[in-house]
Amino acid sequence: MNMAEKYMYPASHRVNKEIRSLNMETRKNNWSILGFGCMRFPTGKGHRINMKETERELAYAIRHGINYFDTAYVYQGSEKVLGILIEKNHWRKKIEIATKLPHYFIHSLENAEKYFPNSCHGFAQIILIII
Repeated sequence: MNMAEKYMYPASHRVNKEIRSLNMETRKNNWSILGFGCMRFPTGKGHRINMKETERELAYAIRHGINYFDTAYVYQGSEKVLGILIEKNHWRKKIEIATKLPHYFIHSLENAEKYFPNSCHGFAQIILIII
């Protein structure tokens, strides 16, 4: 890898060519063994999420077999951006999403029912698992 490849491209492009050509392994439930964490999407001016760069990274991951995405209410806009991009690109049937509710707000089932719909912007077909 030359210096330009190392520093000018996001981590998703720094993977060696041999790994890029492999198919993503999946678990028995058909989830990719490698997930995509949505805690820190690329940001631009004012620390706002850069939609274009985020969309490019998500598309790259999906094209390369990643179908498990992890987000959370506390990831400052990640759920909303993920939902918008899923809807825009028609990715919902291609991916699985894990999200988490803010434990400090959830003291009852009623609290969970209040925050959960807001947590799932654009996800559709959600299965609620209460642990």
